[in-house]
Amino acid sequence: MKITIKVISVLLTAALLFGVITSVPFTVSAAETQETTAAAAEEESAVKDDEAVGATSGTTGDCAWSFDESTGTLSISGNGKMGDYSSYSSAPWYSFRSSVKGIIFENGVTSIGNNAFNNCSTLTEVTIPNSVTSIGNYAFNNCSKLTEVTIPNSVTSIGENAFSRCSKLTEVTIPNSVTSIGNYAFSLCTGLTKITIPNSVISIGEGAFSDCTGLTEITIPNSVTSIGDFVFQNCTKLTD
Repeated sequence: MKITIKVISVLLTAALLFGVITSVPFTVSAAETQETTAAAAEEESAVKDDEAVGATSGTTGDCAWSFDESTGTLSISGNGKMGDYSSYSSAPWYSFRSSVKGIIFENGVTSIGNNAFNNCSTLTEVTIPNSVTSIGNYAFNNCSKLTEVTIPNSVTSIGENAFSRCSKLTEVTIPNSVTSIGNYAFSLCTGLTKITIPNSVISIGEGAFSDCTGLTEITIPNSVTSIGDFVFQNCTKLTD
């Protein structure tokens, strides 16, 4: 009996030792796998970040964008709204904003996002299709080389500071579809000399044409029921 008990005890001890020995490599293997997976994820993230910095195409809201470096043309295409951005530096084309000379919106784009092209200092030309219904806040703010823009008769609202500081903008056509002009929408457009507001407009926001020092003539229709403060502040050549 004693011999049998000793044999069983030896066998149990051997089994326990075998279990410990075989479990150790498994534990190490699992840890190594986790470390390898984490490292791979970090590497993939770094690659994506590097690609994003130099990207010349991508998505913006419901739309797609692409930049042709050889011509300086930024194209927006698709069906739906562009993305809105909290500041110009968060727009995906921020890194080459100073190289954008022209912007083409293809038919199907329904909105121009907030801060989308804010501070595109070399922009001279914009083509807006009649599928666009709204121009966002600060959309073209401080595009200091933009000389002319035609707003299609599909647009109903022009956002705050949408074209402010476009100092070389000499001509703006506001269509008979726009119902509201946002605060400071055309402020500091010192090159503007004349502007006609259509009889579809109901409200003109605060400071909408303030500091337009070259403005000599403006027509306001009877349809306008709300005019904000400082709308024509410092329009020193506006006499009537």
